[in-house]
Amino acid sequence: MEAGGAIFLSALGLRYVVDIGVDEGNVRVFQPLGKGPPEIGIKPTDDFKNHPVYKGLDSGKPIFLTSMDQAGFTADFINFKANPPAGNILGTKTRGGGAGGGERPFVEYEVEDGKIITLGHHNGVYTDTKSPESDNLRKLTMNVLNYLGENSAFFAVDPNGKLATTWGNLKSQ
Repeated sequence: MEAGGAIFLSALGLRYVVDIGVDEGNVRVFQPLGKGPPEIGIKPTDDFKNHPVYKGLDSGKPIFLTSMDQAGFTADFINFKANPPAGNILGTKTRGGGAGGGERPFVEYEVEDGKIITLGHHNGVYTDTKSPESDNLRKLTMNVLNYLGENSAFFAVDPNGKLATTWGNLKSQ
């Protein structure tokens, strides 16, 4: 990260920002939702609702990302009488959240010349391919990966209509 790299940490991966010393925030790790969870997503914060990660999404209202049953563990930043994450809070949870009210699953960090973006709180159910919410998740993920790639010192991104995991050539070539 320090040299200009970028990484996207979703679900349980969010916890690594504490492990690598980028944040000292109050991260909780918790169990799967179980059967029939409600729609879950993020509510863009007022300060960052025009961030490039929201391109093509309505950032003036909650963006639902999943309503599927989940099998995996996940993590998020929780703020019950604790300090908020050290990064920029791009989005809070959709149910009862708010910038001062609880879970902060969507956070961007600047680490010297690099960037990290996290997405936690049951939002990373990429196995759901049929619901409208999964379309939002894939669009948001594509935006995050394109944004990180465009701001990386190491990669030029030319997604050609595909997720940015098909990144182009190294800039040094």
